[in-house]
Amino acid sequence: MTCPNCGKPLKEGELYCEYCGCEIEIVSDIDMDLEMDKTIKNIAQKEFDYSDDFDDDDDPSIIGMIVKSGHKIGKLFYVLLGLLALIVVFVAIHLGRKISHESSLEYQIEMAEKAYKNNDYSKAVSYLNKAMRLDAKNGDYALTIADYYMALGSETDATLVLTEAAENAEYDEVKRVKAYRKLFEIYKNEANYSAIAERLNSCNIPSVLSDFSQYIVDIPVFGKESGTYNESIFLSITNNSESKILYTLDGSNPVDNGTEYTTPLLLEYGSYTIKAVCMNDYGICSETVTNTYLIDVAFSFSPNVEPEEGEYEHSFMIEVDVPVMYTCYYTLDGSDPTKESFKYTDPIPAMLGTNTYKFVVFSNDGTASEIVTKVYTVNLDTEITPADAVTMLNQGLIDRGYLDESGCHREGIDGTYIFMYSTIYPIEGMGDFYFVVEYIQDAFGNNTMTGTYYAIDCYNGMLYSVDVTGEEGYKLSPL
Repeated sequence: MTCPNCGKPLKEGELYCEYCGCEIEIVSDIDMDLEMDKTIKNIAQKEFDYSDDFDDDDDPSIIGMIVKSGHKIGKLFYVLLGLLALIVVFVAIHLGRKISHESSLEYQIEMAEKAYKNNDYSKAVSYLNKAMRLDAKNGDYALTIADYYMALGSETDATLVLTEAAENAEYDEVKRVKAYRKLFEIYKNEANYSAIAERLNSCNIPSVLSDFSQYIVDIPVFGKESGTYNESIFLSITNNSESKILYTLDGSNPVDNGTEYTTPLLLEYGSYTIKAVCMNDYGICSETVTNTYLIDVAFSFSPNVEPEEGEYEHSFMIEVDVPVMYTCYYTLDGSDPTKESFKYTDPIPAMLGTNTYKFVVFSNDGTASEIVTKVYTVNLDTEITPADAVTMLNQGLIDRGYLDESGCHREGIDGTYIFMYSTIYPIEGMGDFYFVVEYIQDAFGNNTMTGTYYAIDCYNGMLYSVDVTGEEGYKLSPL
């Protein structure tokens, strides 16, 4: 404590200053506080070089002194505090703007346009997707997004966007029609016409269905319903477009195995499983329609065999008209044919001499027709017999070096060559020929066909090799 008059220090408990004699007064707690304030202020002025006076209500704390001081530490603290405040304000403004932009349709569209002009199609798509979420009923965004995807070369993504837009009932019809047109243009460039037909199946917009009607394939319509009939029927199959109709009678896939429908089908007897499909010029197929029919009538069909029986001076082929869904069998020795007899698949060459042929057909359920018998006599006006033809062939092969002098062997082959007459055969434009089959006979007497055939002209004996692989009948080449 100091003397209030001279400022000299006072001894504890003294009532008078020993230096100036001034009387010392007892002060209150409030005065003590005020004195303390002054002391703190003095310290602040001294330590922090703070030149301005503190107000009576100023904070006497050390932080307050630092802040109010001009000391370097105080300045640094103030600067840091200010920077922190600026960062908080900046972040708040940025977040506010971002939130505002995310909810702004105009902003998303503007940014999409800028990205598109900068050829940044991916970013443009991102902005338009946000715009589409903000304005869900506007189909323009989907159409533009599809254009951006096409610019990116992503036709798959463009196709998905356009498909969703075309089938979105919330979009107005004008936008949906545009989406269908853009979508179908992509499909046409890919020659994916079946995809167009598939989309049209779910389309309910008349103008689209009308404009792209060439891709629509209606299902075939059977003239009679599936069921049991007590008489033979003619079955018609129609459609409502210009597409062709393919059908099968055995239940197989008509797209792969079908026959083109031209005239009504005669269903005479037995059961039928008929599958039909329509196919247009673009290869687009309709759904497959299947109908089943049971024709329950007495079986009275007999096969039609041509030509008429009788005597002939030339060779010919015997042909049998076998109805669809029937199977024909025949015999050459006059015995009655069964399912174990020869199966008729192609015309049969008539044999020399007099021979009795018998034919029968079976329906699907195994019911047999009446047996048809034909007797043919074939006598050619020639001196060359089948035996002569075999001899001439053997000698011809020796002369040409195909066989050794014995007429039985060929160099490098283990076995004996033998030749057997098969039949006479008419070749269109060339005449009648004896057909001879080549075999190899092993040491045990077993004969194996080599797959080589020869033909000998019945009238002049000329030799030919026969090509049996052609689709248009046998082809002869001179030896």
